[in-house]
Amino acid sequence: MNNIKELKVGSVEEFQGQERRVIIISTVRSSTDYLQMDEDFNLGFLKNPKRFNVAMTRAKALLIVVGNPIILTKDRNWDKFLNHCKINEGYIGHRFEDDDIENDLIDHLAPLHLGTELTEGPDSISIIQQQLDPQWRSEV
Repeated sequence: MNNIKELKVGSVEEFQGQERRVIIISTVRSSTDYLQMDEDFNLGFLKNPKRFNVAMTRAKALLIVVGNPIILTKDRNWDKFLNHCKINEGYIGHRFEDDDIENDLIDHLAPLHLGTELTEGPDSISIIQQQLDPQWRSEV
């Protein structure tokens, strides 16, 4: 791409009927807490085969999926897709077939110190809250 104006960002529906040489998909959901709500209200990629199909079939040459394999494998379509990628050596990331994968992932990420502990005194904001509501947002 020679011009940033050629870059298109949008929801899956915006790419219906179109193809691009490279597609990067961010699946966003990283917690099992809202999976039932997603299914009930037909949100997101999980439990929605039509959106999954559109997302998977828009790339001409390269499809990059960024997501949490622990969550994605809870959906039949995503589970098959991730296993296909793994078998064909197209998967890079955390292994997702273990029984105790959530605890393994937590242990693996522990050295990053992404906990909810406060960074300074009792009036300080937790690391997670700093990510959710960074100080620069109030400066706009």
